[in-house]
Amino acid sequence: MKNCFVKMSTSEFAVRFRLELFPEIAVCVALFKDVKNVDEIKNSIVARKLDAALLTPKMIVNPFQVLIAVNKALHVRKHGLRMHTRNINSEVLFNLSPMKNISACFQQFGFSKEDTGLLAVTVDDDSMDKMKAVEGVVDGSMASVDELSSFTDESLIKQVYKIHEEELCVCSVLDAVVSRMAGKEVL
Repeated sequence: MKNCFVKMSTSEFAVRFRLELFPEIAVCVALFKDVKNVDEIKNSIVARKLDAALLTPKMIVNPFQVLIAVNKALHVRKHGLRMHTRNINSEVLFNLSPMKNISACFQQFGFSKEDTGLLAVTVDDDSMDKMKAVEGVVDGSMASVDELSSFTDESLIKQVYKIHEEELCVCSVLDAVVSRMAGKEVL
């Protein structure tokens, strides 16, 4: 997967990705910190004023994990398969989880009142208008996606994905997480 950096209006950076299997679709990822208006953001999502997946960064090891979830959601949409959720953004959240329970996925991976960080993901956003709309609602500052690891809660990730220390002798946490995401349908 290749990426390029696109300057946003706040003079910070969001990352725009092109997926190998869906090169016509731009996926944008932006990290926000010191977020203060969780309720307003959630209301904007419910009112469909924002077209984005809003994630808790504590459950994300690396943007690659998010791109795998987006890729799975786009695959389902492209091939006319039945999505587990109502739209592409909630499908991304669902695909991040090792669980099949949709409400548990939202609670575990969705942005919540306890979070001061927010990872926003927009799909099919070549113009970055969807990401700019998110930026316009969030009362917080954009941070480089490279700072994601400072929000990551690796012990919580190991607990949710049931990753044991023995497994980490042969693979990384990211590898273990992606394996769980990929294998969810067969379990």
